[in-house]
Amino acid sequence: MANDIVTTGTSAEYAYDLYVSKQKEMDRIMYECKLLIDKYHSEMCKIDLPFVFKEASLRELFSSDYDVRNLSRKAFLDFCFSEDFLKKNNVDFVHQIIHGYSQTARTIEMGIGEYLYSVEIPIPKNIVDDKDKEFLMGRVKFRADRLLKSHANDFCKQWEAVQMPTYNWKQCFKAIEECVCREG
Repeated sequence: MANDIVTTGTSAEYAYDLYVSKQKEMDRIMYECKLLIDKYHSEMCKIDLPFVFKEASLRELFSSDYDVRNLSRKAFLDFCFSEDFLKKNNVDFVHQIIHGYSQTARTIEMGIGEYLYSVEIPIPKNIVDDKDKEFLMGRVKFRADRLLKSHANDFCKQWEAVQMPTYNWKQCFKAIEECVCREG
């Protein structure tokens, strides 16, 4: 008499059952990861960003209104850099870079001495798209880089890290001050 079960003598049924259990486990883990992503961004939206890093204030740094622009720039410099540093160094605002269609961050480029310094400032409240949230999980941080002004118009630019990504904005400006002092 022939066996009615076609998988007899194979591990096909076991492999399938194991596959189904792993798929269920992966679905559970992916669901938990999505919850963690939402939790991370929810918490980042609660952070108390200093007023000079609010989106409107950053926009005003490059306003077409002369008075608004100068007042914003003075507030930004006074808040971010030490008084001694500002007395010894001239800081020119070069331009800003807006990150993505959702404007999830802004990079402010400043000319100080022979270098361009850029500071990336995250805007957590603008991170609402699920793809942005997943991509920016754990990356909503400040960072600072620099580039020799003589290379500013090069086709390929290689910025040098001054401060690797950090949640502490003060470290970025402190690192810039230290770099400028080292360069003399």
